Amino acid sequence: ADPARYMIRLAPAGQPATALANLAVQQTTEAPAEVPLGTEVRLDLTALNDGPAGVTTVTLTDQLTSNAELVSATPPPIQQSENGVTWQLGPLGANSRTTVSLVLRAVGRGPLTAGASIAAVGENAPFDPVAEDNS
Repeated sequence: ADPARYMIRLAPAGQPATALANLAVQQTTEAPAEVPLGTEVRLDLTALNDGPAGVTTVTLTDQLTSNAELVSATPPPIQQSENGVTWQLGPLGANSRTTVSLVLRAVGRGPLTAGASIAAVGENAPFDPVAEDNS
């Protein structure tokens, strides 16, 4: 059994306990380890919520290196810079997932991304007891 599923976070007297949501991000691609310059590569980022609580607003960010140029992203990101791409994914219920897809062009030698991260945002965002899998 996953110990994080059974954690209880206590709150001070008179205040409600904070909800728990175990968020994680997985990055997948079918591209080989090395791609020729100019090659386009599809990258999928899957945002997961292993619960037990749902999350109202989830933010997903992928850090791009100088070796990558963003060609397209589905759904469109809310923010884009030469260093990364950010999506506000909206609600993510307990035990659910959603995937965003990027197409990157190799414009330099080396890794195309420096990693992705996920976070629950907002005033009532649930506590994530397993932060190690958020990036």
